Amino acid sequence: MPSPLMLAQKIDDAVASRFNAYLIGIAGIPGSGKSTIGKELARLRPDAMIISMDGYHLPRSQLGAEQLRRRGTLNTFDFLTFRKDIQQLHENHCGYFPSFDHAEKDPRPDAVHVHADCPLVIVEGLYVLMRTWQCEHRRRSTTS
Repeated sequence: MPSPLMLAQKIDDAVASRFNAYLIGIAGIPGSGKSTIGKELARLRPDAMIISMDGYHLPRSQLGAEQLRRRGTLNTFDFLTFRKDIQQLHENHCGYFPSFDHAEKDPRPDAVHVHADCPLVIVEGLYVLMRTWQCEHRRRSTTS
């Protein structure tokens, strides 16, 4: 298994070969190294910014007991805001994004500011690359 640094270097090499690369998505199961690889990549590219999907967890105050117990599943994320924010980032190359406070166990709105001159944004999280998220979420919420 390659080290996180080796994986980050491979990603950086791939980005360097694409002059217009701006957004990188890193997805995987919990504990798979998404955040670690993202941090290694940001260390290689100090001008990069990281947006973690953890900032899009719904606040605990908005979750029922079952959702709190299963936090991290699709229906415990604010996928509409995530999708809108990433689309706007793609179009505008700037914006404000939430982070996640692990001590409070809740998101912090507008904690990450991506400036227009930022050359690379790394977006990492469980469902970052999920193409059918909206369909899956609707199906689950109508059958729950």
